[in-house]
Amino acid sequence: MNSPAAQQRQRSLIITTHRDIFQWIARGKELSGSDYQERSAVLRMAPVDMEALQIGDESTVMLCTNAGTVVVRVYADAGCPPGIGCMPVSPYSNLLISYDPEQTGLSAFKRIEVKIEATTEEITPLADLLSVPRGVVDA
Repeated sequence: MNSPAAQQRQRSLIITTHRDIFQWIARGKELSGSDYQERSAVLRMAPVDMEALQIGDESTVMLCTNAGTVVVRVYADAGCPPGIGCMPVSPYSNLLISYDPEQTGLSAFKRIEVKIEATTEEITPLADLLSVPRGVVDA
C-alpha cells in the first residue's frame, strides 16, 4: 500500500464500533463459523465516500492502521456521515486498535483512524485474526 499509485487510491476514514445483535447471536452459535465472519467483516460508510473510492455495495476494502490490516466487505449506509465508517465490535475492528496504557486508559473503540482503499483481495479469514498474538508491545 505504499506505492504512489496506492497512495492516490487511499482515503482516510474514522471508524466507530457498535454492537450488533445478529452478529452476537452468530458468535454464540459458532465463534469461527462463516455466519459470524460474514457479520463481523463489515464496514458501513457514506455513499459519497464509496463513490470517492469508486466502489459499490459488497466490494472489499483494505483497512490499515499502525496496529494491523484487515480486508472487509463494505456497504453503503446513508445514515453514516461522510468520513465516518461503522463496524461491529469484532476481531476485525479489534485488530485495527492500538493501545498504549501510558497514553490512555481505554482503547479507542469509538475513534479508529484508518487508511482505506479498494481491493480485490478476499476478506481476511477469521481464523487468521483469532491466531494473531495481541498485547502491549515494549517500546
